[in-house]
Amino acid sequence: MMQFYLNHVQPSVPFQDPLLQLMNKLRYDAMTLGNHDLEMPLDKLSWRMRKASFPFLGANIQWKTETLGEFSKSTNSITTPFQNLHPYHVQERNGVRLGILGMTTPGVPIWLDPLQIKDFR
Repeated sequence: MMQFYLNHVQPSVPFQDPLLQLMNKLRYDAMTLGNHDLEMPLDKLSWRMRKASFPFLGANIQWKTETLGEFSKSTNSITTPFQNLHPYHVQERNGVRLGILGMTTPGVPIWLDPLQIKDFR
């Protein structure tokens, strides 16, 4: 387990994330969204989630319907920029199935500005 805070690396160069590149190279199993991840603009968070080679976890995060996107008849699912967000992740190691559950701190609604969390609950 590793905890980190890296929200703004180089504000003048958008959508560069050296920590995400490192996490991909280290072959992270999963990452739980935290309050600092939810502070960033949705386009940046969505970009980070698409570029990650591992799932993002947030069992207690619910995106509001308006944020989700459009229904796709071909896949019978909602197309969303947050398709890499899951409540849990299961993987097998040496014949043992492991479940990883990710939950965001319940302090998010208290700590963050309501405008920063308007797209989820």
